[in-house]
Amino acid sequence: MNNTYPASNKMMGKWQLARPYIINQPFTSIYPLAEALKRGTAFPELYKPYVSAEKKEDSKWKK
Repeated sequence: MNNTYPASNKMMGKWQLARPYIINQPFTSIYPLAEALKRGTAFPELYKPYVSAEKKEDSKWKK
């Protein structure tokens, strides 16, 4: 199978457009339904709450 895209644009040539990279993620557990709805994901490994830059700065001075 040819992995190159036959582009009509001469600038593209025979370059590959993209190559996905996906890291295997171990399945450990899932949140209960009510908790999953609050957090926006059923998987604890994917839960990354947003912390604003202001909160990060404030937390440095509280220690």
